[in-house]
Amino acid sequence: MSAKLYLSGNLELPGDKSITHRALILSCFIKGEMLVEGALLSQDILSTIRGVRALGLKIKISGAGPSKHTNLLIRGGGIETIALGKKPFVIDAGNSGTTMRILSGMLAGRLGVFSFDGDASLKQRDMSRMLDPIVSMGGQVTYQGTAGKAPFTITGGNLTGGEFDLDVNSAQVSTALILAGLSAQGKTSVSTKAKIRDHTTRMMTHLRLPFESENDGLKITVEPLQGDLRARDLQVPADLSAASFFMVATLLLEGSEIELSDVGVNPGRNLIIDVLKAMGANIEITNERNFGLEPVVDLKVSYTGSLNATNIEAEHIPRGIDELPIIALAMAFAKGDSTVHGAAELVEKESDRLSLIVQNLKLLGVEVTRNGSTFTVHGTGAIKSGAAPKTGVWTTAGDHRLAMMGQVAKLVTHGEFEVEQPECVDASYPGFMIDLRELTCED
Repeated sequence: MSAKLYLSGNLELPGDKSITHRALILSCFIKGEMLVEGALLSQDILSTIRGVRALGLKIKISGAGPSKHTNLLIRGGGIETIALGKKPFVIDAGNSGTTMRILSGMLAGRLGVFSFDGDASLKQRDMSRMLDPIVSMGGQVTYQGTAGKAPFTITGGNLTGGEFDLDVNSAQVSTALILAGLSAQGKTSVSTKAKIRDHTTRMMTHLRLPFESENDGLKITVEPLQGDLRARDLQVPADLSAASFFMVATLLLEGSEIELSDVGVNPGRNLIIDVLKAMGANIEITNERNFGLEPVVDLKVSYTGSLNATNIEAEHIPRGIDELPIIALAMAFAKGDSTVHGAAELVEKESDRLSLIVQNLKLLGVEVTRNGSTFTVHGTGAIKSGAAPKTGVWTTAGDHRLAMMGQVAKLVTHGEFEVEQPECVDASYPGFMIDLRELTCED
C-alpha cells in the first residue's frame, strides 16, 4: 500500500516573472539607480538581463537563491544611451517569448540594427502578431528564415504612431506596441477586446511615464517620451502562476494545507483563484495590500474533499493562459464535465499546450474530448488508486508549465511515469522541485 502523501507548510514563492521582465526592460528609460526587490531569477529572466546589459544597463544581482530572495540593482544612463557604442546588436532570447517580443517593441524606435534569435522552441512561435504592426509604423524587419518567426533583424528608428485593435488578447504584444509608441512620432493607441494583465501600465504609472487609459483599461494611448524617467525602487510580488501548482496539489491531496505569502493578484491574471473557488475549493484570502501599484494577498489553501466541474468561457482565457494546464488537472479529478472554450492561444505558447494537455491527461486515464480550440475534461470525481501508469512518458516538449503540471500529477496519483525534460522548469521556477519536496509530507 502506498504511503499517504499530503502538503503542509508555509511557502515563500519566487517573484513574479512578468513583473520582473517589465522592470528590467522599462529600466532602459530611467536615469539613475533603481532597486528591484524580490525579483525572479530564472532562465527566462536571465535572457532579459543579458539583453538589456548588452544595450547598456548595469545590473548587480544579489540574493540567497536562484529563484527567490533576489534583488536587482539597476543603473541606467537614460534612453539616449541605450544601444550606443556598437552595432549590430545580437540578442539571444533563449526560450523567452516575453524577452523577444517586448524588447523588439522597445528597440524598434531606437536607431540601430538589432538581431533577435532564440532556442528551437522560440523559433517556432509566431512573432508576426507583434512585428507586422511595427512594420506598419515604418519599422524595417528582415527575416533570416521563415517569415513571421525568429531569427529576424529590426532596423530601428523613424516610427510613426498608429491605432491598433488587437485580434489577440496578448499582454506581450500590447506592451511591445506601447513601448514602440514611446519612440514614434505622434500618438500610438493599443486596444484589446478583453482584460489582460496590466503590469506594464501599472509600472508605467509607478515610474511616472505618462499614458491615457480608456474603456476600463482596454485602450492605452502613449505619445513620444520626452526625456528620461527618474528611477524609483520596486518590490515584486510572489508569482501567482507559480503558486497555482501548489494550490491544485493541495486541493487534490487529502489532509493538505499550505500558506502562501505576498502573492500578486493582478485582476488581469487571477483566473486561477476564481475558477478554483467556483469548483468549491477552500481558499482563504487575507492581508490585502499593495506592492507599489500591484495588489498582493496572503493565501491559505486547504484540502476540500471534492471539487465540482466548471466551465471557462473564451473571454476569460487571457486571465489564466499560463495556469490552464494545472487548472485542467484539477478538472480531471472534479465531479462532472468541465469545458474550456476558445483556448486557441494555448497553441502559441512554449509548446502546443492544448494538444499536450489532452494527451497527458489521457495518460492518467482521464477522458478528454476536443473540438478545435475547445476541450472538455470528463472528471472522474476522485483520484483513483493505481490509476496512473507505472510506465509511459508525460510529454512536455520542453515547456516549463507542462513539466510542473506533470510533477504535480505524478505526486497526487502516485504515478511512476516519466516526466520528459524535467529541467525545463528552470525557465520560470528553478527551485520548483525543491519546494515541492519540502512541502510534501508522508503518513
